[in-house]
Amino acid sequence: MKCDSCSADVSLDSTQCEFCGTYVRRDVEAPASTSAASRSEIFARIKDSPQFQDAVLGQSLDTPPVPASMFMQTGFLVIFCCGAGFVTIMFATLAGAMWILPLGMLLIGLFGLYKSSSTAYTYATASAIAIPAIVAAKRVEMRGKNGTLAHYYATFEYENGERDEFPIWEQELFGKLAEEDAGVLIRRSKVAAGFRRVAM
Repeated sequence: MKCDSCSADVSLDSTQCEFCGTYVRRDVEAPASTSAASRSEIFARIKDSPQFQDAVLGQSLDTPPVPASMFMQTGFLVIFCCGAGFVTIMFATLAGAMWILPLGMLLIGLFGLYKSSSTAYTYATASAIAIPAIVAAKRVEMRGKNGTLAHYYATFEYENGERDEFPIWEQELFGKLAEEDAGVLIRRSKVAAGFRRVAM
């Protein structure tokens, strides 16, 4: 059996993917008398739910000031830039024109640090917004030299039919999401910071 999110092999008795943490959905046949709720009914139930009512009142919107993974990425880039800057100075002093190579690495690091810091600042200063939504899709993008760095994304569909894909910085949150889940999306800036599932 394959994981729906990352396509890794999952044993038949597992309830969670060991690689990305996604919970495995088991198909259960619904009784013949049970009819699926229409799309309008789903969003009506979300807006009538305690989860959404609490969110409207500003409750249950507690999200981390800055996700740990976002903070760690920025910290890594700071260390990288410091190291590249030191090497650039050493090469400029001892190796003549060879200093251009570490300078290029430093400029790349500074650009990445600017983007990471800007994202973290925007997230930290943005207000949490609650929106009724359905999880339309989720995916994992592997990056890094050997493809070992996972980046998580989820697409949410709104009541008007529009969809947005957001990065998910917390692996735990990504693992709890399942396609077709209905609930309250908590977003801060362009990041999905939380999701309150509503039982249908």
